[in-house]
Order: sequence, then structure tokens, then C-alpha cells
Amino acid sequence: MAGSGVAPAAVEAHLARLFVSPAFQGSRRCQEFLRYIVDHALAEDPESLKERVIGVELFGRPAGFETAGDSIVCVKANEVRKRLAQYYQEYGAAETLRIELPSGS
Repeated sequence: MAGSGVAPAAVEAHLARLFVSPAFQGSRRCQEFLRYIVDHALAEDPESLKERVIGVELFGRPAGFETAGDSIVCVKANEVRKRLAQYYQEYGAAETLRIELPSGS
């Protein structure tokens, strides 16, 4: 999304629709994760989008936590990917704006 030219208001409206959809409304943690990555992507802050930083800032892990032994960020990213796919397939097929979280990113 960084540098995409999409208006922040459009992204906010899109997130609001996502969060009230059945795909996301039951998971506060997935909403928090998606909000975090979208906010930092829009701010063009790539350092905050690293696995270790997300673990510390969003999930409260200690600064030196080992990402290999604690996969919370990867697990949550996979869950968000699934929920995004469900949303776009079942509820948001007509959406012109799409949030993508490529695997391995």
C-alpha cells in the first residue's frame, strides 16, 4: 500500500467494512494485527513491519525473543491471510480496494 496513492480515508473505510464482516468480527487479535500492519505500511515504516518488531510492539514479547521459537507473528499473519481471502471471496467481491499480505512478508 505504501506509495499506492490510495487515500487514507478509503483505507479506513475498507478496514471498517472488514472488521464488521463475519470473517473478522470474531477476532480482536486479527483486527489488531491487520490494523498494525496497515498503519505502518501507510506510514511507509518498513522497520516496524519486521517479525521481531511486531512481536514486541503488538504481542508484548520481550525485546530479545527468538522468532524461531515463538511463531506468534507468523501464525497470526497466516490467520489474517485466511480471513482476508474469506472476506474477499464471500463478502467483499465487489471491493475495488484490496489489502494483500503476501506469504513470507
